[in-house]
Amino acid sequence: MKKRTSQQEQESELRKRAETRLKSQVQVSEEMSNSDIKKLIHELEVHQVELQMQNDKLRETQMKLEESRSRYANLYDFAPVGYLTFDRDGVIREANLTIADMLNIKRSLLINNRFHYYVDREDQDIFYLHRKRIFEEKKAETCELKLKGKDDREWYVRLDSVRVQDSRNNSTCRTAITNITEQKKMENLLIESEERHRKLIETAQDAIVCDVNQVITDWNISAEKIFGYSKREIIGQPISLLIPEKYREEHSEGVRRYLKTGETKIIGKTVEVSGVTKEGVEIPLEISITHQKLRNEKHLFTAIIRDITERKEAIKALEQSEEKYRTLVETIPDIVYKIDENGYFTFLNNSIRNFGYEPEELLGKHFSTILHPDDVNNFSRSVVLEKYSGIKTKEMDTPKLFDERRSEKRMTRNLEVRLVKKNQARAMGDVRERRGLLTSFGEIIATGHYYDNAQRVGGDSAERWALS
Repeated sequence: MKKRTSQQEQESELRKRAETRLKSQVQVSEEMSNSDIKKLIHELEVHQVELQMQNDKLRETQMKLEESRSRYANLYDFAPVGYLTFDRDGVIREANLTIADMLNIKRSLLINNRFHYYVDREDQDIFYLHRKRIFEEKKAETCELKLKGKDDREWYVRLDSVRVQDSRNNSTCRTAITNITEQKKMENLLIESEERHRKLIETAQDAIVCDVNQVITDWNISAEKIFGYSKREIIGQPISLLIPEKYREEHSEGVRRYLKTGETKIIGKTVEVSGVTKEGVEIPLEISITHQKLRNEKHLFTAIIRDITERKEAIKALEQSEEKYRTLVETIPDIVYKIDENGYFTFLNNSIRNFGYEPEELLGKHFSTILHPDDVNNFSRSVVLEKYSGIKTKEMDTPKLFDERRSEKRMTRNLEVRLVKKNQARAMGDVRERRGLLTSFGEIIATGHYYDNAQRVGGDSAERWALS
């Protein structure tokens, strides 16, 4: 109602001014005819109607402008981002409700206050340079900084600013302020996670090498030690630099085949390969490779590499030692044998030929095959267990072999047995047929050593041997 009254008062004032101007400009001549007067009156009435129509149009336009301004004000005040307008000195001229709520300050207190009061001390220079570039370089600028509100709460924000001219042709800065606190927290967590993983990679004992599309992107300290390249030298180089030249084409073909068909010989496995150092030395490596497909059709391969040069040298030395031992075993005159836990031969040296046997024909046969029949009962497990069942060690004169089985100690040293030659065994017939109970030979899992003891004891019709 008040608004309508005000509008009527404006129209009344406007009419008075119009009448005054009309009197000063239009003078009706007394000599005008009635027709001329009527014509003039008609023109005035038409003009009046036109003015009324224009006035209605203007009023309608004004209402639309007010509605639009109201919508704009709502959008401005309740936008999800903060809006500020400040001058060259950083004094806030306009602010929406969003930034006021973020800083927990009434909007009226923000207006005509300097924005840098709400910028964290460490980021003051960032805002100063941001504002300076806006007014000097005349282009849109973006920066990130930290704000502090009235209650000392902190927010990470992004400022997107542009310079504009106001109605008085003064330069001002309009800035959109986006809250990126959660994004920053996630970025910081990601940075911390990457830092932890980076430390794990850098301190790993094995070399860790990553390549994207066959170009090296990661390289740890252990890789430097193995291959001799520093990180600065190797990053950005092709992975083929670490592969001996004779295997490079095979490697490239393998990668192409894997990316096309998924067929692989080494990815997802631990295998032994050859690598080449900075000095061109070929070295044996143990390697495990994993694959991950990245965006934009890129492929990340991660290799965990271990230098096995020392292991290979140790194996070679062991093989040489075993070869020397085997040569020694095969050439000594004493019989050297190995039997399993049931008394079956698994190895005999060539000295068994002195008894007419070939080592190969005794492999897999029981020890009793070459044992004198009268000594079999003393060493057959079935006989020993049956005879001494339930009797504790040393309660009776138990055989040393049985004592060894009970105590798990080496006690068969100097235990004498009699062996028979192949032709004597044939003369006596098959020992197993005569005895029938020879199914095992105790629980010996060791290498035995026979030597001729006949001369030492002398006078015995059968050859005597000692087991040690």
